[in-house]
Amino acid sequence: MKKLAVLILLLSASTQAMAADLCTTLQGKRLSINGNGYANGVTGKIVLQGPQNGTYSFQTTVQFPGEPADKVAGTCKNRRIAFARTRPGSFVQGYDGWIFEKNPNGMAGVFSAHWNLPKQYGWYAQMQPVAN
Repeated sequence: MKKLAVLILLLSASTQAMAADLCTTLQGKRLSINGNGYANGVTGKIVLQGPQNGTYSFQTTVQFPGEPADKVAGTCKNRRIAFARTRPGSFVQGYDGWIFEKNPNGMAGVFSAHWNLPKQYGWYAQMQPVAN
């Protein structure tokens, strides 16, 4: 009986920890991204995988007006989101940021071309529901 009580307690704590992670607010949404003079980049629907060791992963696309769609692959753990925007043969941009605690539909951070950390630009995004 004690073992069952401990198992229930552990499962409850695990469920509460997952619910408290703001990364789960990404599930089924898309992002509207703005940064460094580029506005209205829109991702495809985000479908979270995991968590594995507390980290969620996702793959989608992003498209800015007048540009082709680019692949996006990223992770999120404890509000911190990181993803790469890849255009084969052209560039890889690394985005790193945080989901806002007081407005969990928003996030902001920095991005750099080719993960070139000395040269970073600000970005922000809003989560938007996706119509089925």
